[in-house]
Amino acid sequence: MNSWLKIIIQVYLLLLASSMTIGCGQLSQSKVTGPSASDVLRVSFQDAQTGFYNASMMQQDFPLASAWNNGLDEKRAVIASEKGNKFLRVTFTGKEFGPARGGVQFKVPFKQSYNELYFSYRVRFAKDFDFVKGGKLPGFMGGTGPTGCVSDKNGFSARNMWRVNGDAVQYLYAPRKISPCGDDYHYTKGGVNQRFIPGKWQTVEHRLVMNTPGENNGIMQAWLDGELVLDVKDFLFRETGSSFAIDTLYFSTFFGGGDAEWAPQTPQVTDFDDLIVSEKPIGHRK
Repeated sequence: MNSWLKIIIQVYLLLLASSMTIGCGQLSQSKVTGPSASDVLRVSFQDAQTGFYNASMMQQDFPLASAWNNGLDEKRAVIASEKGNKFLRVTFTGKEFGPARGGVQFKVPFKQSYNELYFSYRVRFAKDFDFVKGGKLPGFMGGTGPTGCVSDKNGFSARNMWRVNGDAVQYLYAPRKISPCGDDYHYTKGGVNQRFIPGKWQTVEHRLVMNTPGENNGIMQAWLDGELVLDVKDFLFRETGSSFAIDTLYFSTFFGGGDAEWAPQTPQVTDFDDLIVSEKPIGHRK
């Protein structure tokens, strides 16, 4: 591909990400409060320069992250601004699936591992977002951090996913998973599956507590817009003899799934803001 064509494509992607209609007049829930002594990580993007979000900018926001990524080098993320608020906007390429060809991924290791942590972020899907069959959203990892349909008892991963029609789930790789490609734990309220709503900022908060190795006493909780939607208190993250704990934030968002049935037919857009990891409750609850 010649250099002029590359430039034209990059300019098109930037204009697309900046101009696509994503909201319905609602800016967000109120911004979160300031830093806390219990914070492990807090990123709001407010001081970032608008335009393409590259690996260097990511490492400034997340100093412990390596330069490894999917999507940043391919210019699939920008810092966008709306009514004075800046946030990270991710573009998913049309007719593509998987992290190599759509969306964004990077890993942020912590300075130490933790047996208990909270993670909160705000997310907004474009108002005409096509959820197709599902896709990944950020979450915690520990140990080897298994993903990708592997069997590995030396670690876990606990990301979010959206499913058909925007159903929200916690998506787990753990030593005793049932499905080869990870298990879904649906976000429910009153027996009804809870969904991500296109065009609306929503706040997700996770809490993980590692189990005593070999015992079913781990905790996995989640709140969506302040409402408790997941409450599991008998989970096994670690088998007897394992000592890993929560050691990484995995920013992971893409369509898939492992085949073209997961791919959107047209480019899609999702916004992220206020990523917080804390040893204490973050406070989005009602």
